[in-house]
Amino acid sequence: MTVGTSQGFAGQCVTTQGESLIKQLTAATDILTIQGAASQTGDFLVLRNSSETELWYVVAAGRQVMAVTHSGTAALASLDITTTDATTFSSGYGAAIYLRSTTSGAKTGSANTSQFNVLAMDLTISAAAPYICGSYFYIAQSGDPTLTSTQVHGHVVYIEELGAVDRIHALSLQKANTTKGTSYDTFIHLACQGSGVAKTAIQFTGTHNPDYFLEFQSTADFIAADTSNLPAAATYKLKCKAGATEFYLIGVADF
Repeated sequence: MTVGTSQGFAGQCVTTQGESLIKQLTAATDILTIQGAASQTGDFLVLRNSSETELWYVVAAGRQVMAVTHSGTAALASLDITTTDATTFSSGYGAAIYLRSTTSGAKTGSANTSQFNVLAMDLTISAAAPYICGSYFYIAQSGDPTLTSTQVHGHVVYIEELGAVDRIHALSLQKANTTKGTSYDTFIHLACQGSGVAKTAIQFTGTHNPDYFLEFQSTADFIAADTSNLPAAATYKLKCKAGATEFYLIGVADF
């Protein structure tokens, strides 16, 4: 982009026409400060087009609002952030985007009507597309890094000890099931795209294994295995729970 050259002078405002450039004189001093009145209701900063439509603005409370319209035949991003991280550190979290949020006000209602989310996304589909995702993560390597002792996770959710809580789900997958997919209709889809074979579909590690491999709310649409048909010497069993009934998918003397 071309840098503006119009400059104001001491005691004067920045020019209202033309492209302006503000040069910092004191390295430790803020370059531009916008201070609102004690009873401010207007926005701090507004970007608008030639039709005077506000496209991006900062309200008095500091909240940023954007209204972006994509058009044309090229793929576009409403917010495009490129981060080059050359830092070296032994603690902390390096991130392109880091969100910190504290909720203290009481929320009433139900889970469907009153939620607090650190990151919330709504996707409305109004045209056909071959592939639509609520969120998409792509991970690749550049150069030849040594990753033999590195853990790589596509998505990590860690919940700290919370005390008495009604329900805790590290990952909750929910969907309306009125319309089903014609080819696939699953809650979890695992697809190996490379030439190799995945070693494990699901792996449990950590302090303890879960009580059940699977637990169903009811026995509807599931057939409970008859545990009496298991070998008497069965040592390893895949334990499941359907409704209030415990059953086993498999029982063998040894692997």
